[in-house]
Amino acid sequence: MGFKEISQMWKEDKKQYVKKSTIVTYQLLIQNHINPYFGDMLDAKEEDVQKFVLEKLENVLSEELPSSFRFHLTIDTFNID
Repeated sequence: MGFKEISQMWKEDKKQYVKKSTIVTYQLLIQNHINPYFGDMLDAKEEDVQKFVLEKLENVLSEELPSSFRFHLTIDTFNID
């Protein structure tokens, strides 16, 4: 299962716990940033997530946005070793 499928499952699970506006924000983050970067990656490691966050910081995104990625893209969320 690729990262796209995992992020879709994660989003579907979150729907029951958060407001609709939050899900829309998550969907936009996933669609515009996470899926283009991770694509069909099957074996993402913590280092891959860290590299993603650092690249976002270097691309002049606010520090708040990458930290929210980091919060939601934890090892536990995607069961990454």
